Amino acid sequence: MQAERFTVKQDYDDWNRRKGDTAYVFVPYAGNYAASCIHYSGCAYANWRNKQSERFCADSLEVLLSDKRVRGFLPKAGGIKVCLACERIRNGLRERATQLLFKPLVLPIDEFRRQLEQEGIPSGKEGETERWSLVRRRVGQDILRKRLLAIRGRCEVTGLETPALLVASHIQPWNRSNDEERLSIENTFLLAANIDALFDKNLISFSDDGLMVFSLGISDASLQCLGVSRKGGHRISRTISDVQKQFLLAHRNDCLMAKV
Repeated sequence: MQAERFTVKQDYDDWNRRKGDTAYVFVPYAGNYAASCIHYSGCAYANWRNKQSERFCADSLEVLLSDKRVRGFLPKAGGIKVCLACERIRNGLRERATQLLFKPLVLPIDEFRRQLEQEGIPSGKEGETERWSLVRRRVGQDILRKRLLAIRGRCEVTGLETPALLVASHIQPWNRSNDEERLSIENTFLLAANIDALFDKNLISFSDDGLMVFSLGISDASLQCLGVSRKGGHRISRTISDVQKQFLLAHRNDCLMAKV
């Protein structure tokens, strides 16, 4: 199946009215904000504007992103642009779109082992030295962080989008995980550096519904210095998967016992 391509404003407007907000629209080159951007149907930012000549539309995201004409507008690497207004209304659009777009790419575990071979480091743990361990961690963290930046793109608590300040933060620690768990996005959050520092030291964690919970091992004053408050209602901005809930259970237990 192909996406429907509209080149006449009236035809597109008629389709948009019929669909409400149940379908998907790809807008190529729609100005700075919406350039090569995915929207839900009915989004005001996807309305036809002067000097625009086409829209690609489909009832499902899978059909939209499998259309070769649409893929021709998309980046060869990195993230996919999704309307921020649509993402706020129905969280997870960006993540689903990126997973669909990059589904054919090599699995992270294969990429991890390939890069270790280039570094001259065995992929298994047999005879592991401290140097090998550090290289394995650096390579794995780099692969995982790039994947998270492509899929999630911003801090899942604060919304910060500056890549240099974002960290791939493991729920189950690296040293307790096998390679599959280390490279799984289900075992990670993408967090701003200050939030990651607290999470990594088990001074904060998250409930199953994403609400931030706090260790008694850190003072309110220290939290305030990091821009965090016990009464701030900070939370993960998307639905937490069942797999992540399993990882978080152990992390919350560690958080309750943590001390600075």
